[in-house]
Amino acid sequence: MSDQEVFKQLSEILRRLHYPHTISANSFKSPNFELVAGILCWMVQRLDRTIPIHETVESEDDRVQFLNSIASEIATRTNVCLDKRNLYAGDDRAVKELVKVASILDEALALAEDEASASSEEEIQPEATLAAAERARALVSEITEICARLSSVMENESEDGKERAKALRFLNSVPGISGDSSQRDNNIESSLTRLLESTNATVESLDKQCKILISNQRGMEEKIRKKTIDLERTSKRLESLKNIRPAYMDEYEKLEEEQQVEHERYVVRLRNVDYLEGELTSFKQAVIERRAKVERSTKRMQKKFREEELTVLKGRDDSMRGNGEDDARETEESFETVDDVIRIDEGNRVTATTTNTTPRGNTSMRSEESQSEPSNGGEHSSDESELTGSLIPDDDSDSDSNF
Repeated sequence: MSDQEVFKQLSEILRRLHYPHTISANSFKSPNFELVAGILCWMVQRLDRTIPIHETVESEDDRVQFLNSIASEIATRTNVCLDKRNLYAGDDRAVKELVKVASILDEALALAEDEASASSEEEIQPEATLAAAERARALVSEITEICARLSSVMENESEDGKERAKALRFLNSVPGISGDSSQRDNNIESSLTRLLESTNATVESLDKQCKILISNQRGMEEKIRKKTIDLERTSKRLESLKNIRPAYMDEYEKLEEEQQVEHERYVVRLRNVDYLEGELTSFKQAVIERRAKVERSTKRMQKKFREEELTVLKGRDDSMRGNGEDDARETEESFETVDDVIRIDEGNRVTATTTNTTPRGNTSMRSEESQSEPSNGGEHSSDESELTGSLIPDDDSDSDSNF
């Protein structure tokens, strides 16, 4: 048969079965699993309304479970094997499988109509009908009881099967089991006796272990109780100690306040020391700079004296020698001015610093020696270098103006 003929046959059967929906010719051109599932559910309900149906067909697993349940129920009740792959395809191949179930329903419907027409022709016998109903009711109750007993027996079948297999293995392992009945019974009894003895020994060892564990448990419970009491006592003592003020706290707080005051004093003094050290460093730097200035001015003075000495030693004429006395007097006056400057500067140095300076007597003696020997060039220059060692003028301009 072609696909169109199969589809027409399915449509006619569903029409006779009063299927509520209309099926078009193009319904199975493409896979349509939802329509196949709907037709199967309707036909199974017509077959037996008590059959449980898994109606969810959204996922692949749901569809497989649905087809398995439907196919198993139909095979159980009608002995018709359906191809689940064709049904899962949902196309023309599924139509052939649907026709198998639909034809069975169609035959049942036709048979029911024939029986109904035949029974309508015969006369109704109430007594036979009542007796048949009573027999059917009794059979139903008997069948229910038998099914209940069978179900209760089959519930423990997995455990009972294991026990049967174990018993069979035991019987097969007993030597001499194939002899006469008396010898077989003796062998079984001896084997059971050995098993009972080993089991009793195991039970005794387990009892000893249980007793030891119970004694250990009691000892541990006693230790836990003692530790709990000690913990409670210690906790109470801790709470009491938290509320007690120590005797040394007053002295401690007093010493802490004194320490704070001393720390503030220490910080102030430390700042003063740092400030004074900075000032001392600045003063030392100023002294060094002043000494450098004095050295530079001394060198210029020495250079000037050398030039004057060279001028004197060149052998001027007599007229120039007469004028030399005037120059000597001017030189003595200049040395007196230098002595005054040295005395003023030494006084300033004694006031500003604690360092030792050259005495005034030595300075005056050097000045007198320099005045008594103005014409000696070499000695004059050495005395001037000793004299300028203690000379500390304020700046270069003042030293140049005095000479």
